[in-house]
Amino acid sequence: MSRLRSVTTTLVQTLSRLGGSTPTPHSNLSRMRGCRTFMEDQSFTGNPLVRGLRRGATLETALRSPGARFLPVSERRVGVDPDGGLAWLTPGSLAGAGLRLDPGAEHLAAQGEIKLPLYTLGLDREAWHFAVDVSSLGPEAPALPRLAEVRSLMPLLPTDQLAIAGQAVALAQWHAAHAFCPRCGAPTRSAEGGARRQCQGDAAHRLYPRTDPVVIMLVESADGSAALVGRPLNYRAGNMLTCLSGFVDQGESIEEAVLREVAEEAGLKLARVEILGSQPWPIGRGGSCELMIGCVAKATSNDIDMDAAEMAIVQWLPREDVRKALKNSGSAASPLNGGNGAGMPFFLPPPYAIAHHLLKSWAERDGSWFAEAQTPALARI
Repeated sequence: MSRLRSVTTTLVQTLSRLGGSTPTPHSNLSRMRGCRTFMEDQSFTGNPLVRGLRRGATLETALRSPGARFLPVSERRVGVDPDGGLAWLTPGSLAGAGLRLDPGAEHLAAQGEIKLPLYTLGLDREAWHFAVDVSSLGPEAPALPRLAEVRSLMPLLPTDQLAIAGQAVALAQWHAAHAFCPRCGAPTRSAEGGARRQCQGDAAHRLYPRTDPVVIMLVESADGSAALVGRPLNYRAGNMLTCLSGFVDQGESIEEAVLREVAEEAGLKLARVEILGSQPWPIGRGGSCELMIGCVAKATSNDIDMDAAEMAIVQWLPREDVRKALKNSGSAASPLNGGNGAGMPFFLPPPYAIAHHLLKSWAERDGSWFAEAQTPALARI
């Protein structure tokens, strides 16, 4: 309870430093949930669908609804139309794509009696939306829309469409990875429109989609003039520098995970940790769906002791250098935007990553994020 009070206090203090009132809220979240956040809109948020089957609806009645829509999905790819938006199939267009609807089953049928898993995404007004996993279709696949990697669509799709695409690929990947029960090894099947999987060997064994929590933190130097950035050894994005991050362990709080990860990767102790916001990340490592929990922290010293077995580089970046690099993060020269990085000694994450917004929130301030008088000791790791 004391830690909860501490977190609540720091959030209130953050609001006070930002001018005594809440910042401009996330447009979609504020409208739908009454939420207010400390950062700008994050990619994969703002999903307009009311998720899953609700208010007594069944999969059969949802599939029979005239406005039903189906989004083809294959691993981390989704169907896109010629204009670059999501390509939805309707009950009337299924036949043209070589697909058949069986309202009593949790799949669509394709040529050769191939069964394509069907997962409920949610309801938008009167239209039910579904993801259809077409991964099992071979080279003789029916005439489906073009499939594109969700990552490549991040700077292109409107916020609401990107959120739906992320939900669709995350759900399909989770189902594909759990064809067998982890407790007894028996086959599993999709149940309740894809809301879970049911073990066919033991009725008590039920599986539900999971999300892996990840802390990502902007660590401020002891004097408040620089931000800690780094790059893991296995990072594929060339000379990009970003905030440190890591998975939350079992039985570990968010704050404890921040303390541990910074100590492990940079050898630094922290005086303060604040939670700023979060971003769903449905294209996580190994096909997982992650929840990026954005934090800001204060280092007790500037003496970095990097773990060379995990990190390629960890360094302090002065505020002015962060500001300049943020201006270039959306540049076509950035490797993350298809460029070759020419003329860029390093680059920071693009605006569709929460790391960009953590760095931006910090860099826009002229002084330290933390008031000097507020330094309760948190450095216990």
